[in-house]
Parts: sequence; C-alpha cells; structure tokens
Amino acid sequence: MRILMISAAALMAPSLAAAGDLRKTPDGFDYSFVRCARPAEPDMTVDAKLSGAKLRAARNARVKAYNVYIDGLNAYSECLAAEARADLDAYYAAVTAALDAEQDDMAARAEALRPGRRGVVPK
Repeated sequence: MRILMISAAALMAPSLAAAGDLRKTPDGFDYSFVRCARPAEPDMTVDAKLSGAKLRAARNARVKAYNVYIDGLNAYSECLAAEARADLDAYYAAVTAALDAEQDDMAARAEALRPGRRGVVPK
C-alpha cells in the first residue's frame, strides 16, 4: 500500500507546480507565479506644449489609460489568488496523502511486530 501511495505522489508531483513554480532553496522555498501576466504600466506623460482642448483630450486619454491599467491590476490580482489557491490545495493534498501513507505504514509495522503474533515478520 505504501509503495502505491509513493508512486501516486510521484506521478502527481509534476502537476503540483502546474499553476506556479515552487523551488527549494537553501533558505527554504521560493514561489513564482507563472500563469498570470502583470499589466503594462501606461505612459502617463503629457506633452508640455499642449494647451486647451488638446491638453484636455490628452489628460482624458491618460485617465482612461490609467483606468484600464487599474482594471488590469484587479484581474491580475484575481489571477494570482486563483493560482495560489490551486497550488495550495494541490500541495496540501499531496502532503496529507504522504502523511496518511506514512502513518498507515507505521501502524501496519507496529501491528506486525506486536508480541504474540505467529508467523514471520514482514520486511
């Protein structure tokens, strides 16, 4: 049973980081988002030579560009949260399965080694 669980965990491992990229480092772990694209910052400069209606139009264009950028940031934030949730769920499931398998193996070994049992102790 334990070998089956380890094999299943090994098969799941590549898919665990499908949403983000989790890497072990000497200091712990490093996580990078990979599916979400940060929106490009808009050019907020206005030509200093403009005046009157052209200046108002340029400023209005910048406000519209800024609003599009803010909408993009909101979508980016939602994407990051969804990616993180997906990875956390997958990692939690894998760690829980590994813990359950190890505890099942310990219980089986303890039962097999219990005094008074007949037969050969399995390895």
